[in-house]
Amino acid sequence: MPGSIIVRGEVSNERAKIESVVDDAFPDPRVRKLVRNLRASAMFKADLSCVADIDRVPVGYVLYFPVMIQGNGRAVKAVHMSPIAVRNVPERQGVGERLVRHGIQRAHSLGYEIVLVMGPADYFSYFGFQQASACGIKANLPVPDEHFMVHFISSELAATTTGVVLYPPGVLAI
Repeated sequence: MPGSIIVRGEVSNERAKIESVVDDAFPDPRVRKLVRNLRASAMFKADLSCVADIDRVPVGYVLYFPVMIQGNGRAVKAVHMSPIAVRNVPERQGVGERLVRHGIQRAHSLGYEIVLVMGPADYFSYFGFQQASACGIKANLPVPDEHFMVHFISSELAATTTGVVLYPPGVLAI
């Protein structure tokens, strides 16, 4: 039986361990390349990088990168969640869930008001994500509408924020 799951921020000397988790989690080389590109980009912020450990061994990883939503005459600080990497551990251990919850809390504590993700609605709605287009939020890149999701830190923000997510060119290219 595995030990408890600890989610924490990334430390500077564990790049190889994180890449190993990402490689194990994603058989599709395009997804591995996407995560590596995000980590190598100017948008990478270590304080938005989350690692899940079981028995002090990294088994999960996700990073959040900053974006802006421009609309209603103002810009809103937001983060976009990368694909969630979970190494081969028994299903239903909660590694992915803990990475999502920890990342949302961390983003909020750092002043980000919105979390965005591209992923399955049935999974992310569990965490309070909604379809972005239904909330008046679009992307400046072509993204699959049914998988483009948004999580608002506050309900007041949900009622007043619409606009376009400004992704830098090439950021989501794979």
